[in-house]
Amino acid sequence: MKFINSSKITGFYKLSKEHVFLIDDIQTNLGPKNCIILDKELYQVYNGIFNITHGMIQEFSGNFYYVSDDGDLYCFNPFIYEEYKIFNVDNGRIFSLNSNKFIYQDDKSPLYDLDSLTTIRNKSFYVEGTLIWKVCSTGMISIHNENILLNKALDPDVLKRSNTFDYINYSSGLNVFSFKLEDYIKHLNSTQPFDYPHKVGKPLGIYKDQLWFEMDNYGLMCLHKETGALLHFLRDLPYATGESYRGMPRVEDGYAVIPYTNEAIMLEDEAKIICFAIFYYWELDLETMQITYHYLQEYFKEVECYTFGARFKPLEVDGHLIYMVDSQHKKIGVFNRSTLRYEHIEPLPEGSGAPRSIEKHGDRLYVDTFGKKLLVYQI
Repeated sequence: MKFINSSKITGFYKLSKEHVFLIDDIQTNLGPKNCIILDKELYQVYNGIFNITHGMIQEFSGNFYYVSDDGDLYCFNPFIYEEYKIFNVDNGRIFSLNSNKFIYQDDKSPLYDLDSLTTIRNKSFYVEGTLIWKVCSTGMISIHNENILLNKALDPDVLKRSNTFDYINYSSGLNVFSFKLEDYIKHLNSTQPFDYPHKVGKPLGIYKDQLWFEMDNYGLMCLHKETGALLHFLRDLPYATGESYRGMPRVEDGYAVIPYTNEAIMLEDEAKIICFAIFYYWELDLETMQITYHYLQEYFKEVECYTFGARFKPLEVDGHLIYMVDSQHKKIGVFNRSTLRYEHIEPLPEGSGAPRSIEKHGDRLYVDTFGKKLLVYQI
């Protein structure tokens, strides 16, 4: 691994395979911002002024998409340095911007549902600026990936907000099924006690007919993607060992649940859900529902390299390798999922600060730090 260059970060940035779009100055959320384009080795190739909303940048096919302070959606081509207005916002707003996809909500003349005490608005789904479908509903539609689109139905009880939703067909906008967690509470069984009220977390993805979510109580929930029926709820880990997990004893007769399900990701091509966090690495086989669990505290402490604290971006996985940052020891590492050992560990350059997150693009690794640096390495 070879260190190539670093650049100061004073704002948000977004990466593509060839360019970095960097908001260089965000002293306020509104108003003009100085933005620069860097090449893949972090040398400046363009500098300009943009009216860009705080942090709203996405990348698709080498172009960068962002929302202006007026609410309009723009595309910037970093190869010819030109900006295009994709969508004009008159009486609404754009949200859930995801690459070349976004939701537009029409805020003109909203309706009010007296039964649910919520507001009903028209929402439209666009891909590359082309209208795909419209719906009229409460709540907020969120685009999570190419397979999952959820309409979070608002509940007067805010604590139950994420436990009721509609699953919407990505292509047609038609409602596939509606889900209420309270209808399935009695089926969420575990030999270990529950610490919090049940709450559906983020969707992890779809494998065959399985629609997977992480749960706030360290569990994993699977629904049938066409009916919404509960297929699996996994939480117990009877063979777990280790001293503690978030303050809870995890000894032979202790509190053994699947650790850090909120850090898990799905690898659809491998038919697995995996997690690499703190001292743990585990895999769930989506064909057999068997969990392979590893507690690696002794090894990680020996080499002084392990994940610590919140993960700010999804786990960076490429084949059998995981690219990770250790903010406590100010290192980056390449962990081999097969051998359960690091193939490479490297301290960050002096003065960079602790690493915050890592992304892989081609043969380049990009690491941003709490010291407001963006570092680039060649693999």
